Amino acid sequence: MTSLNEIGNDIFSERKAHVPDGYLLRESDQTGEEATTEPQVAAASSVIAVSTVRVRNVRLRATRPFPVKLTMTDDYFYLESEGLCVYAIGKTYAEALQEFCEQVVDIFRHYQGLSDDEVIGEARRLRRLFTGLFIEERNAP
Repeated sequence: MTSLNEIGNDIFSERKAHVPDGYLLRESDQTGEEATTEPQVAAASSVIAVSTVRVRNVRLRATRPFPVKLTMTDDYFYLESEGLCVYAIGKTYAEALQEFCEQVVDIFRHYQGLSDDEVIGEARRLRRLFTGLFIEERNAP
């Protein structure tokens, strides 16, 4: 005879398989009634449109807004732009945003100093993307 606890664990395992990658499940005792409910997801995600990246006195204005995925967990904030291959993490939103912006500016400057002849493959795509997407505005307020 199968116990309620075994049934609950089977249901939880099956439902857990449908939680998207990158989401964390809260640790809990999965027994009895709790195991038959939906698992609690400890992350929330949204996509924001970014049109300006600023680091100190450097401002990069995007020629068109680009999507950045923001994921919040109990402990961290994650910002990611798959198209730009930029990923940042911070204990606060401000920390993650600062890291993200610094990476974008560093990558932009790196590719700005290269010609198409100096890069191949994915690097060529990224160089064209960064130099075509951003316009640098120095000493921006």
